[in-house]
Amino acid sequence: MKRTLVVLLILIIALPLFALTQADLNSALLSGNPEVKKAREEVSKALLDLKDAKAGYAPTVDLTITGSYIANPIDPIRINLGDYISSPIVSGNDYV
Repeated sequence: MKRTLVVLLILIIALPLFALTQADLNSALLSGNPEVKKAREEVSKALLDLKDAKAGYAPTVDLTITGSYIANPIDPIRINLGDYISSPIVSGNDYV
């Protein structure tokens, strides 16, 4: 009887040393729960979707710039008739 009383007394004294707070229990419970993990992922997805939607509110500016460069020739432009017309009639000084 004395022995049981001593063991019970030691357990009563040592029990508060191993006690957990409510915050510790909540964090241990929620960290391993797959439903809570899935809900947290859905919340983070929703927040990212909200940020994407808010980014679409800003005005956009589209700008297109084109350019071309045509050099002016210094020498006179010469066009030979044979360059554009291929005919057996053209020979020497004969012009069609």
